[in-house]
Amino acid sequence: MTSTNQTIESFCEGLEIHFLIVKCYCKTFNINLFDNEFFVKKNRLWLNLNDEVTPKFIDYFLVRKKELQEYNKDYFSSRTPEDIAIKINADIDDVIKFSSKKTSVVTNISSYQILKDIQLNNRVKLIKKYES
Repeated sequence: MTSTNQTIESFCEGLEIHFLIVKCYCKTFNINLFDNEFFVKKNRLWLNLNDEVTPKFIDYFLVRKKELQEYNKDYFSSRTPEDIAIKINADIDDVIKFSSKKTSVVTNISSYQILKDIQLNNRVKLIKKYES
């Protein structure tokens, strides 16, 4: 794999996002972060600050800079379940269920991940209606 001599830490600092946001973003949007073409000599399925990224990684995520910054802001913002429900156009009870927070303030979870979980649950419910 071609070397960039750039680590995931330095790449994320350049985008002004926390380096773990890349992992969370990829989980939410079903992106295989640990694709062999994203890292140089990657042999473990966790991120380290000093993992060296490839030109493909840089190209792929650089065009998603604004999305990553929004995801980062959303992830770390303190908001109420009501705020999240409005943002993702979802039922407040579903948001509370999938945010795994029963408190009035939600942090360290993305509204977009909550939406994905709600949608998955709704698809499972729908298909179960047709089981014999």
